[in-house]
Amino acid sequence: MTNQDDRKPRLILQRIARRVMVERGLKPDFRPAALAELEAIHEPAPKTAAAARDLRHLLWCSIDNDDSRDLDQLSVGEALPNGGVKLQVAIADVSALVRQGSALDGHAQKNTTSVYTAGGIFPMLPEKLSTNLTSLNFGAERIAMVVEMVFSADGTMTSSAIYQALVKNRAKLAYNSVAAWLEGKDPIPSAITAVPGLEANLRLQGRMTGILRARRHKRGALSLQTTQARPVFSGDALQDLVAEESNVAKNLIEDLMVAANGVAATFLAAKNFPSMRRVVRTPIHWDRIVELANAHGSTLPQDPDGYGDEAWFENFLSACGRFYTEGRIVALPYDCAVACTFYRQDLFEANTKDFEAEHGYRLEFTKDSTWKNVIDMAAFFKKAKEAGKDVPYGYAQHHGSFGWTTQLDIQRFLFANGRWMDWNIDDVYGSKKPGKTNWGDEQSILMMTKFKELADVCHPDNLANGTLELNTVYQSGNIAMQTQYHEFAASIEDEKTSRAAGGKTAYAVSPKGEASWIKNGGEAVNGCNCGIGGIGIKNNASEDLKRAAYIFAIWSVSRENQFNVLKGLGGTPTRKSVLAMEEVKKARQRPTPMPNALTFDAVYDYGIKNPHFVLGPKIPQANEYHSILAGELQKCLSNEQTPEEACKSIQTQLDELNGAG
Repeated sequence: MTNQDDRKPRLILQRIARRVMVERGLKPDFRPAALAELEAIHEPAPKTAAAARDLRHLLWCSIDNDDSRDLDQLSVGEALPNGGVKLQVAIADVSALVRQGSALDGHAQKNTTSVYTAGGIFPMLPEKLSTNLTSLNFGAERIAMVVEMVFSADGTMTSSAIYQALVKNRAKLAYNSVAAWLEGKDPIPSAITAVPGLEANLRLQGRMTGILRARRHKRGALSLQTTQARPVFSGDALQDLVAEESNVAKNLIEDLMVAANGVAATFLAAKNFPSMRRVVRTPIHWDRIVELANAHGSTLPQDPDGYGDEAWFENFLSACGRFYTEGRIVALPYDCAVACTFYRQDLFEANTKDFEAEHGYRLEFTKDSTWKNVIDMAAFFKKAKEAGKDVPYGYAQHHGSFGWTTQLDIQRFLFANGRWMDWNIDDVYGSKKPGKTNWGDEQSILMMTKFKELADVCHPDNLANGTLELNTVYQSGNIAMQTQYHEFAASIEDEKTSRAAGGKTAYAVSPKGEASWIKNGGEAVNGCNCGIGGIGIKNNASEDLKRAAYIFAIWSVSRENQFNVLKGLGGTPTRKSVLAMEEVKKARQRPTPMPNALTFDAVYDYGIKNPHFVLGPKIPQANEYHSILAGELQKCLSNEQTPEEACKSIQTQLDELNGAG
């Protein structure tokens, strides 16, 4: 006999949902261990758990569905001078009650989200938590993770931060009633008028999120209108299917979350912390989609991944396009030559026994090889060379007539050892007023001493080698190792002109700092930097020239052009999508039609990532800085002054240059 309950629509839908969840590897029910943990939780996290910030005074409010009970986000806005706006989004911090590694955490980790079905909701966390003890309910004081975003009047994000705070929901609002009010169809909801200042605050949030939405669409974001049906039950009987429609209130929250998610993604990338991203693959017929959009009066970007930060490798857009602030972009990254280590693995293997007998470790280069090891290697080859053995010198540096090449060499060396920098400024954005330099401190003097120690065992023509000359010295077989820019792999692998071709050269990350050399308490990293080229548009050019320049710039940085340059001349792509191409993936192994791709493991997979990568310094007097550094460094290396004298001279001149003397 069939149980009458089995025929009820809601229960049928629930059974279907459970079956499908299990088939897809999800857990519809909580394990006994998780329920036992839940039983031991009786109250919200203590207010003292919030890390330093008490934001209960702000006009936080929630906007969600009419029947929502699990309120996981709040928002608030603040008007700033010159038309700017600060937007803050608070996300319920369940970690305040759910311990990492617990059974509850394990269930959430397995499902990763609450599962919404027609038959009901299968929450990621039990309702006791999701709708009560961690929910940002009306009037409740809760711990949350806050994403803070500051925008200029035109919607450019100028700063952002993520932190834990204590918040209080001042008004529980619903999408439909807020939308009807904002669209002028219904009176203002009483929950808004009950909180002084909330009406103006919501209008401020709506104005800025509208600007953000327009900017996203201008950069190529697509709005795909889809219809979702929400089942309406009377008891367990299905009464109706109601179409869920978009409205201005839903758009407001959507735009806030898009912006907040972007900040979170950037934050995790900057911390070199792994995260899962949803990857939207390039449509097969993107060119045709662009044509159709043009036919209907809309413009789409030539590249579907657009021109925002996520289209490029870490910090590349900021490196060439932003100066002193997170504000407007003045250039797009065309190419980026990144430093890595080229070494003759055939010579290393042939001489490792003699080297090991002298130094006690193998003659090989790995990501753990330090600058001290490089000095050992260079000294070994120089000694063998001068004793008449048929080997090249071991190493050479960048000097010559270009001050910036010398600066990049010493910058890598200094940054590797304690992440030392010339000034205490953000290396991505720089500063118009960098203040007093760090040159002349204990760390810089020791590093100058070690840099000279390396120079003393380099190739005899060390001081004459600019970027091109140094590569020629390596290419001709006169040194066994160089720290060089990865664009030169194409010439090194040319068997017609290079004695280092034919599989003789291996590519690795830049040398690591030596822990015993670090006096500033910093970290030993594989200090890496780059020479990046950007394409901008001259502001005082005619409108016709600006249009032409824009077309050229967009073509220059396109995936298609960067791929063609990589195949032809041997380019250095800045777009992530280039390395995602199957042809490029295959080219990372020998034999390869794209020699520069042999460096990609060392460069894109490691070197450009935090904490190894350093940019800048961006200061108004950059050219003068390069000249000062190169001049004093070469005096030191040619024994005209001591390392300490060189550092003190650099300190004096840079402080005078920046008005910090």
